[in-house]
Amino acid sequence: MKNSIKFYALSLAALLGFASCQEEPAPEKEQPAATHTVKFTAMLPETKTTATIDGDIVRYAWKAEDAKAEYFTIYENGKAATKAKVTPVLLDNLMYIEAKFTGDSEENAEYSALFQSRVQTEQNADAENYDQESDVLVAQSAEKDENGRLGFSFERQVAFAKITLKGLEKGHHVSKVKIEDLDGNAIAAEYDWTNKKFSGIYSSSVITISCSSVISNGEASVWLTTIPLVEAKLKFTVGTADESGNA
Repeated sequence: MKNSIKFYALSLAALLGFASCQEEPAPEKEQPAATHTVKFTAMLPETKTTATIDGDIVRYAWKAEDAKAEYFTIYENGKAATKAKVTPVLLDNLMYIEAKFTGDSEENAEYSALFQSRVQTEQNADAENYDQESDVLVAQSAEKDENGRLGFSFERQVAFAKITLKGLEKGHHVSKVKIEDLDGNAIAAEYDWTNKKFSGIYSSSVITISCSSVISNGEASVWLTTIPLVEAKLKFTVGTADESGNA
């Protein structure tokens, strides 16, 4: 009898131990951080930007290659969405953008956008086009459209110029142009969105343009994108090449 009582007591203890294990709450799963997505449209002008050159209005449209997340920075109340969470799509000459932000959405949030951020020290251009990689456009959000998208109307923050080089006595085309500000002023730099100015470690007083502008009657045209300057003393060093590309 004693043996059976001990066995029963031991079995009861094991059972109570098993029951207590079963009653322990499972560890809570970590809840994912709240996010919200905001939709935008690059509003009028419907093209990327406009300018007047030689008395003619020139319109530069968004290009398919502009629809890249790394080109756009979208800000909500001054805080940027990560590049991986910005999705631009070009459709019918309009740029549609979606940006995902952390946290809950705010009813009266303010939004801004930056298209590219740096005037490059190394640019590529030809007789008809500037280097779009060196364009910097900034926008503030506007009213919502009928589809509930916020509008972005981009404005250029850089200057561009069509330079006519004269007195070119040899060569088939201009292959390279080095431009230097003789006073050491920065003509290439990164745009500081917070302070609304160009500055930073990428500042340079020299820009080098690779191009293939054909020389005609000793002249050739080249496009340049630069930081806006009130006054500038610029030095141009021109390299030419024959039809085979030899300097």
